[in-house]
Amino acid sequence: MPVRRFFPLSGSAVVAVQDEANQLYFLDQSNGGILWNKKLDGPLLSEVFAVHIPSLDQRGWLMNTRSAVYLFSEEGHLAAGYPLLLRAPASAGLTFVPGMGGKGGAYFFPSENRRIYGYSLEGMPLSVWSPGPEAGDMATPLVCFPYAGKDYIAGYSSLRGFFALNPLGEDHFQPVGVQVEGFPAPVADPTSSTPRFVVFDGRGRAQVINLQGAHFPLRVAASPGLPSQSLFSDFAGDPRKDFLSLQGKQLQLSGYEEKTFRVFWSQQLETPADTLILVDKPGKKWAALGRAKSRTLHLFDGAGNEVPGSPVGGSQGLKWTDGGGAITVLGNQIIAYQLPKPD
Repeated sequence: MPVRRFFPLSGSAVVAVQDEANQLYFLDQSNGGILWNKKLDGPLLSEVFAVHIPSLDQRGWLMNTRSAVYLFSEEGHLAAGYPLLLRAPASAGLTFVPGMGGKGGAYFFPSENRRIYGYSLEGMPLSVWSPGPEAGDMATPLVCFPYAGKDYIAGYSSLRGFFALNPLGEDHFQPVGVQVEGFPAPVADPTSSTPRFVVFDGRGRAQVINLQGAHFPLRVAASPGLPSQSLFSDFAGDPRKDFLSLQGKQLQLSGYEEKTFRVFWSQQLETPADTLILVDKPGKKWAALGRAKSRTLHLFDGAGNEVPGSPVGGSQGLKWTDGGGAITVLGNQIIAYQLPKPD
């Protein structure tokens, strides 16, 4: 059965996949053995979040489909109160926040009735968030995190633009209008000395918004106005993170050097790439460029160099392993590669 989605589950020794029949598999990444599998009611909308289940005192796995939220134990057993059947269908994946809503944490998601819902990890509706405020049509997950004693529940909607709410459902600042392609997935950098949100417009630009709502645009791709894909992560080593953007054959990395925003490098690829994927490895991150026709993934480091052993066969996602390996999906296969050590 073809794989619908691949979940790298960074920081763990397992990977997960969901196939076209909505079967979810958890696999031992060292040998590909199936640890457990469960049938879900539909395609997963969210990522798979590692959580701590207080009642079991063990790690669990949290996720959602359009109709239900699932919480599985390490061994694949449903936690008490799950699956949680949703009163209004979710319009995007949930976002888990460890430090909110009780000792186990909380999660939030947008719904098709244009409102935001929030639940504790125990599956109890959160006050004010059952349902929460009307936000408008949303098709991407929320961005949620605590910072300096405040909690932020942020997202992008057709009604409000970019917004950030507190736990009472009130605006932290006036929503920011952003001209974008479709429904962008906002990203955030809550850990640096200059925490901020970023909304990519899908056309080579980004709107950067700080926690007080001040905002400014940045050019993050070689040709503003043309379709682009972008990542926001640490590719060059600055804690403020960098902007990696793909436009067909053009790959460009931009970021801050002291107080100056500049292009670190920009290069022309031999053939266009279709997808831009973050490779979440320790330290500086890598990126994988996917080419659908050849079903290959080309791996690049933060300096723009294609790494030894690249390309590898793959059609979606890629997980870096501690031993210098890469795990990905090709059709209905999950494949592990051992990459050569750099010279």
